[in-house]
Amino acid sequence: MSVFAYGGKSFPVNPASFTIEHRRAHIRTPLPNGGELFEDMGLGPRVVTGTGMLYGDDLSGQYEALKADFLTADKAQLTVAGLAGFPAWCTRLAVTGQPDPDTLTFAFEFVEDLES
Repeated sequence: MSVFAYGGKSFPVNPASFTIEHRRAHIRTPLPNGGELFEDMGLGPRVVTGTGMLYGDDLSGQYEALKADFLTADKAQLTVAGLAGFPAWCTRLAVTGQPDPDTLTFAFEFVEDLES
């Protein structure tokens, strides 16, 4: 079963780890006589980060396919671990190491599109 899908395409392997981060946006403004003004600006976008590993002979080709499928100029629906999907942008895809000739590790980041 695929844990991640983006734009209807599943990751070739499930990520080794991932984090879904929810945050509220705040502005902290220093006041002239000391202290600060703390303003709540509402919910910020969800950020999904993680790592994965590709296996096999054609690691370069697998990574290029992953990049072509996910690191696009268009936002798409992101589905993570069976949770309700949401529109997001793939903002980062990186090779993070190659411990041996038959594996390639990668990292990714998706940011929710709040405008949709």
